[in-house]
Amino acid sequence: MNSVLMPPLFILIVAIVYRIFLPKKINCYYGYRTKLSMKNQDTWNEANRFAANLLLIGSIAYFPLVIVYMIFIQDREMQMWASAVSLFCLLLGVLFITEWQLKNYLTNQAKADMKSRSIWQSAISDIKFPHECSSIRFENPD
Repeated sequence: MNSVLMPPLFILIVAIVYRIFLPKKINCYYGYRTKLSMKNQDTWNEANRFAANLLLIGSIAYFPLVIVYMIFIQDREMQMWASAVSLFCLLLGVLFITEWQLKNYLTNQAKADMKSRSIWQSAISDIKFPHECSSIRFENPD
């Protein structure tokens, strides 16, 4: 097997394994770990789900790209460099797109929280108290 095909094959296997065995709990060993993804369990789950899918799609696209390099670039060293640059762009793309997705996810969560709070606050503010309570007088029993 051509050595240029090893990195895409390895990344494809890693992406499949990562997609099948998503990390369940926040940890410092396995999974998509950034400050934003480790904020809470919800962001951890969303980040790892999204990054796994994105890495799988990217690795599937990366494989034919390397084959194109093998066809059109004759120098083996240049093939390796083109493959390495493509891999770097793939991983950087997964990082930036997943962080962007997490920011959107947190924004949508905050909007949902604000909406539920505003519904609750408006429900409380609509409660009318009887006016009789204001006319109650307390007299001194002396």
